[in-house]
Amino acid sequence: MITQKKITCENSRGEKVSFGYFLPLWLKDATGLTSAAYEVSTQRQDGMDGESWQSSCAQKRNIVITAAIKGEYAAQRERLFGFFQPRERGTLTYWEQGGREKIIDYQVESVEFALQGKTRDVSISLICPYPLFRAPERSVVNMAYWEPLVRFPFVYGAPIMTARRIAERIVEVQNDQNVACGLTITFVARGPVKDPSLAELGSGGKLALELEMAEGDTVVVTTGRGQKRTLLNGVSHPEIWPLANDWIQLYPGKNTYQYGAKQGVEHLDVKLEYTLEYWGA
Repeated sequence: MITQKKITCENSRGEKVSFGYFLPLWLKDATGLTSAAYEVSTQRQDGMDGESWQSSCAQKRNIVITAAIKGEYAAQRERLFGFFQPRERGTLTYWEQGGREKIIDYQVESVEFALQGKTRDVSISLICPYPLFRAPERSVVNMAYWEPLVRFPFVYGAPIMTARRIAERIVEVQNDQNVACGLTITFVARGPVKDPSLAELGSGGKLALELEMAEGDTVVVTTGRGQKRTLLNGVSHPEIWPLANDWIQLYPGKNTYQYGAKQGVEHLDVKLEYTLEYWGA
């Protein structure tokens, strides 16, 4: 039984091209999806056998899609040349029967067409500078918030409670992948709050902001790769971030988060968001 697979590329203009076990672009092969390459740096020392390890990191990912074109060859060639342009960036979504969708960002490296044949192959090479795949959707954990109790249409009668306060000072979040991923942490003040904080109890990491929040203020902290920043009401405010803070992640395994504040913790709404990452498709 053939395992169904589908690759969908979306360019920066929002256009999409799909490859799979269907025409006109029949997927013959795709390399670079299920592998991971690492660069290991070592140093040789006089008088010692072998070498000493210095560092290691994941290399960029090269995905090569090979598809067969049947019929309307010239039209498909022009379509793909127009889609996969030089300096074009996009996202690749990979789906396999029985699995989950995974997404990765790419830069077009090359597009090559066969010139002869009843069916003609096209080979598309994509470079992924950041080699990890990610889930298509963000996960959300609400630690403290107001839950509305009124539903519409609404018929007024006796006085009722319109919302209730939900507050879990400590929550556990499981990461079954072997990759730590960044968090988006949102603090919203429903009243005066001083120095909101978040700690990951397992690792001992903690971030504590230095500011006094008025009612309606929102602070968003992002801790992901290349996205480390602190925004107050949508504006960058690095001065509220002490240097001793930790850029807390969602670590592999069980994560235990606890929020707090020096004053006004009862007025604080807290939300965590994250996107799981994977070493391969």
